[in-house]
Amino acid sequence: MVRCELGELPLAVPAAGPVTVLLRPEQVVPTPLEPGDPGPTAEVMALSFHGHDALIGLRTTGGTVLAARVLGGWLPQPGDRVGLAVHSSAWPLPK
Repeated sequence: MVRCELGELPLAVPAAGPVTVLLRPEQVVPTPLEPGDPGPTAEVMALSFHGHDALIGLRTTGGTVLAARVLGGWLPQPGDRVGLAVHSSAWPLPK
């Protein structure tokens, strides 16, 4: 496990010491922000459509820039604040 701005995430491989957390855009899931939600949040910076999916540019409260790739369904708009969830394991990159 690794603790980062997005919470405590499982790692795909063991790591020791400080790491940079690597996530694929498909692993980052924006969610409608609920009042009082204690989880990580981000502002939607950009939204681009690519046929069957959309790419969402995000900036977390701490300033980290992320990309989320989503397949249809709910799509936030630029300027919206969203909650963030992460699916699957993160890859650690030693610092």
